[in-house]
Amino acid sequence: MKINALLLLVLICHLSYAAKTKVVFLNVDPRTQSVEVVLDSPPQGDYLDGSKYHLVGINSALPNGELHWIALSDVQISPTGKIVVLIPQNPAEIKATKQLMLFVASEPAVTQSKYEKNPAKPTEKPSKANSDIYLNGTYSPAINGAAQYSIDTSVGLLFPLAPSSETNYGSVGFLGTVKSDKRPTANPDSYRFFGVYQRVLNKEPHWPLEGVLFIGLIAGAEFDRKANNVNFISSPILDFPIRLRGEIHNKGSLVPVLTPELGMEIGNNFTNAINANGQGFIARGLAGGTLGIDFKSKLAFFKSVHLASTYRVRIPAFAEVYTRTATNAAGKTIDVPGLSTQARHYIKNELDFGLWKPLSFAITHEYGTLPPAFRLVDQKVSIGFTLALQPKGDLQGQLTGK
Repeated sequence: MKINALLLLVLICHLSYAAKTKVVFLNVDPRTQSVEVVLDSPPQGDYLDGSKYHLVGINSALPNGELHWIALSDVQISPTGKIVVLIPQNPAEIKATKQLMLFVASEPAVTQSKYEKNPAKPTEKPSKANSDIYLNGTYSPAINGAAQYSIDTSVGLLFPLAPSSETNYGSVGFLGTVKSDKRPTANPDSYRFFGVYQRVLNKEPHWPLEGVLFIGLIAGAEFDRKANNVNFISSPILDFPIRLRGEIHNKGSLVPVLTPELGMEIGNNFTNAINANGQGFIARGLAGGTLGIDFKSKLAFFKSVHLASTYRVRIPAFAEVYTRTATNAAGKTIDVPGLSTQARHYIKNELDFGLWKPLSFAITHEYGTLPPAFRLVDQKVSIGFTLALQPKGDLQGQLTGK
């Protein structure tokens, strides 16, 4: 009791300190137990001094009772980004604490449950990059030709190897994607199914770099609609999510997230449209990234607006199928496959207007090629609807964009 009384006395003294900078909310990283402090403006005064940050646990299952000082090993301050990251000396102290109290100098900045849903906290709109189940159906009007319908679907689930452990052993799961071609009916021509292992390689984030994410598409298959092109693929990938976040608590503010990636795809081609016996060993370099921007909508009928732009390039080390299209004498579109080592670029831009959280009206633009047939999609613009679900809310990362 004496310890608690003394601690309370220290906490409530010197409340006359006034600072222009204010804390909006605290966010605890469940993986590292580091505490992210989000400010309403760039830090100034005592908020620029890491030694002035003090963290207290409330109602914790720790020896000193209901109030407990939490020692910090590091305080990472971004002068312009309005983000401060507090790294605890003992992550278990944060994990055992139900509620946190933050002091900057002697000012009580904020008291907050670790798990409460703060209305000011940014909530990322479900998209292909962060959803466990993603379905995009589009319609492409055509001039002097039949209208075109397409689907783009991904289902992927991950499960932690040791969910109750303090050690990060990563997660395992599966990923399946189906992408339709550019035909009058929605005939899928790109299937990809993989077993997946994912692990965050860094122990703590260094703003604005959130971390380094290893994604291993351990073993899987990719094939087209008629199985004319069939590959076995294994693919190690590194993602580098960079948070360039604005003030989401202000209406209309932007929340951009940039995720560069680097990797490779290796495996075997069993058959293709030119050689029924296949090309044998295949290897591709993989690079690209995704930029996603979310902001609250000022439009009457839409709850949110999400803009995503994805670019990937695959560079084959050995000749692989590349499929162009042509129009025959009967006016029918036909495939014209060939073998080459040319780079295979793919760009997709998607603008979603949220109707309600999982469902949005979508406008998409595509150009480029996807495995295994690498059939060229030439400047396709479509309109339709997107359904993006997050059953567990913390899965996938960039998995469904692969």
